[in-house]
Amino acid sequence: MKQNTYNVIFAVNGYQPIKTYMSSLKPKGKLAVIGGDFKQLNDTMFKGVFYRIFRKKKAISIMSKSSVETLKEIKQLAESGHLNQLIGCTYPLEEVRQAYIDFNEGKFVGKYIIEMPTSNPKG
Repeated sequence: MKQNTYNVIFAVNGYQPIKTYMSSLKPKGKLAVIGGDFKQLNDTMFKGVFYRIFRKKKAISIMSKSSVETLKEIKQLAESGHLNQLIGCTYPLEEVRQAYIDFNEGKFVGKYIIEMPTSNPKG
């Protein structure tokens, strides 16, 4: 099965090894790691040099404190179709156990979404 490749990947609070993201990039592609654990940010800085020199792919790590304004801008980009999310599957909160099992088995590619029940405030 041929793997999809991308020009740009934004790994937000990612958990995958840098190698996984880099292998999903097209030639001359770019990876931006935003947040995540220390190992991933560190790998992006140091292994990114290797990928830039030998693979012609660029990796950067970005550490910043998120703000409501930034999150609203990202939401607007996604809603306008300028930013696409790869959603692997969606589960209702009642099926969170199954979602965890499927995640550990690598059943889906993409983010796992757990839908939270909405409350209707009485007014």
